Amino acid sequence: MIKFVQKYPLLTIAFYTMAMLLPNLTALEVGIMEARNFISAREMLTEGNWILTSINGVPRYAKPPLPTWITAFFGYVFGQENVWALRLPGVFMIALLGMGVYMLSRKLTLSKVYSLYNALITVTSAYVVIIIFDAPWDIYASTFILWSIYFMVKWINKEQITQSAVFVIVFMGASILSKGPVALYVLLLSFLGAYFICFRIEGMRKRVFYFIGILVVGLTLGFSWYLYVRYADPINFIRIASNETSNWSSYNVRPFYYYWSFFIQSGIWAIPAFISLLYPYLKTRVSNLKVYRFTLLWTILSVVLLSIIPEKKSRYLMPVLIPLAINCGFYLQYLIANFKSITDWREKAPVYLHFGIIGLVFVCSTPIVLLAPIFVQIPWYVFVLLLMPLTLGIILLRELLIHKNTKRVFFVTLLGILTLSLAVSPITKLTITNQEYHRFEELHNPYGLPLYAYKTMAPEFIWEYGKILPSIDRDIINSGTLGSQFLILECTICEHRIGKGFEGYTLKLIDTVNLNKGPAGTKNYKDRKVSYVFLATEK
Repeated sequence: MIKFVQKYPLLTIAFYTMAMLLPNLTALEVGIMEARNFISAREMLTEGNWILTSINGVPRYAKPPLPTWITAFFGYVFGQENVWALRLPGVFMIALLGMGVYMLSRKLTLSKVYSLYNALITVTSAYVVIIIFDAPWDIYASTFILWSIYFMVKWINKEQITQSAVFVIVFMGASILSKGPVALYVLLLSFLGAYFICFRIEGMRKRVFYFIGILVVGLTLGFSWYLYVRYADPINFIRIASNETSNWSSYNVRPFYYYWSFFIQSGIWAIPAFISLLYPYLKTRVSNLKVYRFTLLWTILSVVLLSIIPEKKSRYLMPVLIPLAINCGFYLQYLIANFKSITDWREKAPVYLHFGIIGLVFVCSTPIVLLAPIFVQIPWYVFVLLLMPLTLGIILLRELLIHKNTKRVFFVTLLGILTLSLAVSPITKLTITNQEYHRFEELHNPYGLPLYAYKTMAPEFIWEYGKILPSIDRDIINSGTLGSQFLILECTICEHRIGKGFEGYTLKLIDTVNLNKGPAGTKNYKDRKVSYVFLATEK
């Protein structure tokens, strides 16, 4: 099995990623970031807003359109409300990300086997997986810029110069068209700094103007959409751009050291990732010191660049996990080659701690999850799947404690992650346990009255509504242009409330829409997903 995996690395990366993620694509509800993105994709299909993108009919130029175009295509093919299909491109992007890490690792002269390890560490890092639910457009930008970097290395090494230059431009432009210049700043700028510091490149001075030209063309391609929107809708573009720019220095401001625990975002690989950053320890143990210095510097520079920006969010760290995974691979490579001969307990302790915890999690997950039928109905095959993590946990602990075979331990870990995701998927899919759960389809509206949102509404509401939800304010209501009767949705936690004093209309609370599937007080319950429904009747 291990030999087959190592023989077909790209196929292995793609298959593993799909098998791990596809069964879980509907396990979580659509979140606020996803709702915004899916609404924009839907309005491309229903309203034709392919270039001048929108959300609920309002211009949305803060996010470039490429991922939305791709999502809209999947919505057109599989259905606009098919969440599984809308999330599918994000899974493809993670698979491409893993393949990109493999190809770049090979280009950095690492072996096929250890390049595969780097890729598998990447696709199983916690926030790489979470990002397709939390902020799915980020994975596009990171994946595209990684492939641009790969072809950039080929161009620098004078391999297929013309073809490599074209792909550098295309993928750089695609990255900008996915998330703006964020990935360029975090990954590309730090890569260039680390690469030119750590490697001596012969003849680069003579080619520097060609290199700059390639970058300029890539930037021009990427920013072409911004330039067009600036020309086509200057007022809204300037307003939105000003808000986005001001957020960098005034919104979610965190201290400089906020990202210093970045290795934790690796999730299951947090301990090896941290140890891989200890240069004094690993510098005499890695197989390729020059490349290790490069990946370490690439990782550190990317974190420093992120730390400089006042606005900070944990999801911004996702691109850092790419060089960190390659860096982590050096430590794993050292353990696979030398763990049996290590005698110092200080070196062994982190390994036993890391893989020991994973093995115990596999063993303990079975009896814990077997209790799930008390709360939710589980298909019979889940019980069969749950026997696998138990078996794999026992094998992992045996290989670690008795045989000290870290190579097998690594692959058992990956197999355990896969089987757990397959087994837990039917259990984690949210069931309706909130007695107050009340969708739009159940709204008390016997006469089919028009429905409006008062000023603002949570994106989850607009997504659930299935089409544009017109927004009104006090002036529009008092204008008398809305008819003799209509319904108004009021956000329960927004600062703008309906209040009293409407001319010509009386308002009566008749219903409540509650989109929370879980009960109040639980982690998944969001107050913004509750809205009051008023009946407005002409006096």
